[in-house]
Amino acid sequence: MQKSPFWSLIFWAGVWEFVGQMQWMTLLPPLSGIWFAFAELFQQSAFWDAFIMTARTFGIGLSLSITENSNHSDNNKSNHINNNVRNHTNNKIVRTIITPHLYNHSNNNNSHDNDTT
Repeated sequence: MQKSPFWSLIFWAGVWEFVGQMQWMTLLPPLSGIWFAFAELFQQSAFWDAFIMTARTFGIGLSLSITENSNHSDNNKSNHINNNVRNHTNNKIVRTIITPHLYNHSNNNNSHDNDTT
């Protein structure tokens, strides 16, 4: 006989409810209180307005990314080359402008060898 994985969920939900009811931890409210708060939240129109706005924005972003990927699937090789050039250029900018002290060790080693101080 195989054990159901839901028994562990039921067990930990019971532990959560017990600890929350005992108020041993102020950060862990009872699980039943959370479900009641969800029920109240779902009845508010502000929640559904925010949910619709989030879903619409997510859908627009997802459709744009899918469209962008399908447009560039034919030019995959040229995109790969362009990305390599772009990454190399960006790395060069980071090495020369943002963090020159990390990348100029080969040039600085000779100058430090000549110091007599």
